[in-house]
Amino acid sequence: MIANTQGRKWIALLTTLLLLWGCGAAEHRAAAYYEKGKQLFEAGDYVKAQLELKNALQITPKHAEALYLLGLSAEKTKQWQTAFSAYTQALSVNPEHADARVRRGNLYLMTRVPEKALEEAKTVLEKTPEHPGALVLRGFVALQNHQLANAREDVQQALAKDPRHEYALLLSAWLYAKAGKTDLAIETLKTGIDSNQGSERLLQMLGNVYAQSGEDRHAADIFRQLISLDPDNVVYRTRLAALYARSGHIGDAEQVLRDAVERESTQTAHKLNLVNFIKAHR
Repeated sequence: MIANTQGRKWIALLTTLLLLWGCGAAEHRAAAYYEKGKQLFEAGDYVKAQLELKNALQITPKHAEALYLLGLSAEKTKQWQTAFSAYTQALSVNPEHADARVRRGNLYLMTRVPEKALEEAKTVLEKTPEHPGALVLRGFVALQNHQLANAREDVQQALAKDPRHEYALLLSAWLYAKAGKTDLAIETLKTGIDSNQGSERLLQMLGNVYAQSGEDRHAADIFRQLISLDPDNVVYRTRLAALYARSGHIGDAEQVLRDAVERESTQTAHKLNLVNFIKAHR
């Protein structure tokens, strides 16, 4: 009887050890997936990064950092709904995740819900008054509300904290352009592009500033660069074609649009752009 009791105790102990080992092995696999996803994200392979991060989340669904990085990766591939969902889940796990809250606020701003964006910024700034992302988010809301002095104050604080902050540099350039200080806007954007590995957002604004100031050759150079970064973006090709047409290079403009059709022959948007262009210019 004593032997049976001791045997059952040993079996129970062994079972517990196996369960603990299994849990530890699962956590180790989740950590490995997360680290691999992080490496892929830093290398610019955002699609594969998302796969690795999703593998990590299958094992540990309440991994706030994996959810946050998944949101960043989704933003890079313009999967806005996926990004929003990932940030929301990260905040449900860790409501104090300031960066996830700011990124969700940026998406609110993008989808024209500025009051929600402002709520997110205020929530972060209540606990971290110098958070550059939250300051910039509040600054962009102020810009939308034509409160330019408030926007300038916020962006100056943000840049003092982080001179390379992508969105702070973007807001600063917006304010310079709005004030008619084109040279300062261009200088700010170039600085931002250099320090943010050729940021697509900053490049796009630089192209627009060049175009608005009549520097079509420089603007065309920028939009060609943007097309090389995102060949399937219809907006970039349409803008480049418009610049060529405005400069009198009708043939070059038409070729840009034809290249888009040849690249993705099933895309109706490309065909409509080409047909409308030919109708207008031929």
